Amino acid sequence: MECKSNKDSFLLIEGMHQGEHKGGFIVFPTHATMKLHDRELINKIEQLITSCSYRVGHLFTGKYIDDNIIYNEQSISVELDELSSIHLLSFAETLANELMQENFLIKNLNNNRIYTSSFNE
Repeated sequence: MECKSNKDSFLLIEGMHQGEHKGGFIVFPTHATMKLHDRELINKIEQLITSCSYRVGHLFTGKYIDDNIIYNEQSISVELDELSSIHLLSFAETLANELMQENFLIKNLNNNRIYTSSFNE
């Protein structure tokens, strides 16, 4: 489902997304952030991906609420560079599965859209 609000609520590093494929962001809800540890997240990312640059932090500055699931500036985010839309969505699903997180936002910089997603195995 596409979220039309908060399109400009992401802290971008200037010059990071210059290639053919721009990549995007994966944002976990605030309740998940309390359970995730930066080192655990970084370890999972490094196990899953080697072909692009990334950064982890509080990179979402807006606020979005969907079915009592809150995303805001306290949410932990992953910014990925040089991924196509298909690879971004696939990576988001895999990472959420690995971290046992059912809900997340995806900001796709290739088409400038934000999606809410839910993954259940």
